Amino acid sequence: MQETISADIETMHQYYQQDRYRAFVRPVELDVANGSAHLIHGFLGTPADMHGLAELTQSLGFHTEGPLVPGMAGEIDALGTMTAEHWRTTALAEWDRFASLHAGPRILVGYSMGGALALHIAAKAATPPDFLILLSPFTRIGDWRGNVLPVAKHVVRTLNFFGDADLRDAATRDWFARAMPELDIDDPRVQRALHHDYMVPTAALDQLRRLADGARRFARKIRVPTVIVQGHHDTVVLPRDSYALAAVLPSMLEYHEIRADHMLPYPGFSWWPDVRSLVERAIHQHVLAEPSYHPVDASLWGAP
Repeated sequence: MQETISADIETMHQYYQQDRYRAFVRPVELDVANGSAHLIHGFLGTPADMHGLAELTQSLGFHTEGPLVPGMAGEIDALGTMTAEHWRTTALAEWDRFASLHAGPRILVGYSMGGALALHIAAKAATPPDFLILLSPFTRIGDWRGNVLPVAKHVVRTLNFFGDADLRDAATRDWFARAMPELDIDDPRVQRALHHDYMVPTAALDQLRRLADGARRFARKIRVPTVIVQGHHDTVVLPRDSYALAAVLPSMLEYHEIRADHMLPYPGFSWWPDVRSLVERAIHQHVLAEPSYHPVDASLWGAP
């Protein structure tokens, strides 16, 4: 049994060691440079989740970087040791390095957990971003069970996210093909790894809750012009929570709620053209054009 488990873990390690799952840098020629963009992925995600947006920002003339959030992808073995404070301080350090090396305008894009980190950066960085784009920003655990994590983490140590996944089901196979296209789910070793070894420590989920709570508290202090894109059918980050965030951000410019679930930046899903279009339009209107950063009255957005 131990040999099988070790082989399965090694398979997932090899999967995450591919270059596409590592931090990336995408430079642009100096004569076409319009600024710089920093893209932060979500919980249990990888920098690859932001490749579609990176192609967009690079094509618009922005030097683009995508860091690896500690404890994710190739560092997944360390996830159980992560804390909200470590995630915050690492994200701030990454941003400070980035901001010191690249001229403005500097765009910060955060998806899900990356949105929470982006809010911390916007509130605390010595050099704040010039423009903030949040995709389903994680400010509260949508499932009510998140409220019991401080206690539950001492009783239930781990959760297996794919333990019950039917890898023969057409809809499940389609989801993996769109979200994790490099993963061969017909490989018996990968199947065993998904069913038995893709374990998420509940302690890490509790630290994620702490990170989200802090981001929500800091929101009223953020003076960075902001655009939010939220999936109407998202059950991970609930639309009501993103709408509530938009209502308290002092420099909120646009809130868009589209027909999508949580997987907003993934080009494999049908709503990706809408996400790409909204981000591109926001950059054109608020960064590349003469900026006029006037907060929008929340009453004009309409009901979510």
